Amino acid sequence: MRVDLDQAEAFSAAVRTTALPQLADLFGETPAEFLRQLGNRDPALAQGMAKLPAIQRLAEKVVTNLQRRRTQRNNDAALHRRGLAPLRPFYQATQPPSTPMI
Repeated sequence: MRVDLDQAEAFSAAVRTTALPQLADLFGETPAEFLRQLGNRDPALAQGMAKLPAIQRLAEKVVTNLQRRRTQRNNDAALHRRGLAPLRPFYQATQPPSTPMI
């Protein structure tokens, strides 16, 4: 999941920093003017572009939480395999507090 998220973020950055300025230049506009015109022609696309930073922040939180939960689950499974499940409360007390899910 992390690799997919990193690739999506790289693509998004390339669109914002390279593709949009080049497209704007082709039309003889600034990137801001191009985005405004794009919004007039295709409002859904412009809205998606505007929401992209918030979507990326949410996706980052989700992936981070899933990775944290996987680590906790793997640690818990390791305790069971070693027959140390009764020690779980002591083990959990030594772990940093988890952040709440989104």
